Amino acid sequence: GHYAHALELHRDKRFPEALQAALATVQADSTFVEGVLQVAQAHFSMRSFEPARARFEKALAMDTSLFSLHYSIGACDLNMGRNEESVASIKKVLRRDKTMKQAYEVLAGAYYNLQLFDSAEVAYNGLLGLDPKNVSALVNRAASRHQSQKLDLAMADYDAALRLDPGNATVLLNRAV
Repeated sequence: GHYAHALELHRDKRFPEALQAALATVQADSTFVEGVLQVAQAHFSMRSFEPARARFEKALAMDTSLFSLHYSIGACDLNMGRNEESVASIKKVLRRDKTMKQAYEVLAGAYYNLQLFDSAEVAYNGLLGLDPKNVSALVNRAASRHQSQKLDLAMADYDAALRLDPGNATVLLNRAV
């Protein structure tokens, strides 16, 4: 049916077509929560965050057990510059599940955008506690620490990132500043 076709198209990164197939799924059965989710994911993949967020919220209203959708809503908010809303959604997820790496990443990004650099550092600490070899998290925590004038700690993060990825241009450029 339309749903299986939508999944296949999404997997092939044919997002506009996946969206059309997912919309056909929802049109055939508006109570099919997986169809609503597929519409949301297609919108998100096309960087249409407002309609994606609306569909993620609709799916959550249809099935409140889909608690991780607060992450998806928070990610949409982050991408739309709604940092306070993003923090609120992500905190809901992390109260329930402290192992969702991508939730810490979104939370840290929102805090950084809000210039709450110490809070961003704490969020990156959470991510690095789950994934200590995450070079991107080390670089971003270093940037947060640098903004908070914790220069020795920032340098230690850059050095740790370089040990993991010696040729990383982003690390080399930021460390040189």
